[in-house]
Amino acid sequence: MPVRVLDHDTYESAGQPGDVCVTTHHGSDAVAGYLMRCPGCGQESYLPLDPSPGARWTVTAGDPRTGTGLTLSPSVWHRVPSCGWHGWVRDGRWVPC
Repeated sequence: MPVRVLDHDTYESAGQPGDVCVTTHHGSDAVAGYLMRCPGCGQESYLPLDPSPGARWTVTAGDPRTGTGLTLSPSVWHRVPSCGWHGWVRDGRWVPC
């Protein structure tokens, strides 16, 4: 499924599983991470990106603002007991393991 990057209002009102919303560092335009709706269950979670303190994910390819060609490392594991979706963001798509 494609990673759809939505503006905050659309994400909040009509976000679907696999959608993300860019967050920025306070007072900056730099991408801090993504609010995301799990591609498995749709529950909201957060993916902090480098260089955020305690960040876990790094953009290794693509455009972090549009999602075009976006690739993240490492994999994403949504550890909600009823879901447990595990996979990758590769070339702008959610790819299950």
